Amino acid sequence: MNAIDLLTQQHRKMEHLLDRLDHQGPGSGPQKRDLFARMAAVLSQHISLEEGHFYPSTEAVRSGELLQAALEGHLAMKQLVADLLELDPGDEAFASRLRLLREQVELHVIDEERELFPAVEAGFTPEQLESLGLEMETALEELRAELAHQAPRVDRATAIRR
Repeated sequence: MNAIDLLTQQHRKMEHLLDRLDHQGPGSGPQKRDLFARMAAVLSQHISLEEGHFYPSTEAVRSGELLQAALEGHLAMKQLVADLLELDPGDEAFASRLRLLREQVELHVIDEERELFPAVEAGFTPEQLESLGLEMETALEELRAELAHQAPRVDRATAIRR
């Protein structure tokens, strides 16, 4: 799978999980917590792939401004995830922070899919995108294996570190 398709697939998965979180009732604390942990893991993996592989590899075709905005968005999302991990899913504060996280994810997706991805597609050959995608898939498998060896619940330190 090419790099852009992989990242786009992750965007859709995060959006799907956020939609499911929106439809959880107020009495669904443990289920909501588990669903949030899954979404946080996907987001963490996505950020790791972008910061560790995609952004460094696409330096020639994207502006420093675009990178700065993306990194600031990543930082905001990481902080929101860390905050959410400390809150009870039934609290209004959880719902409020979750709305902010959704907004950050939506902005991130729009920026990448409307600006960054077209620039990368124009500046890279299909073979280069496939090669980068393979590198990122390998890294993703390593991230998933690392996550599988951690405690079932993603903790605050893990969320911030990613």
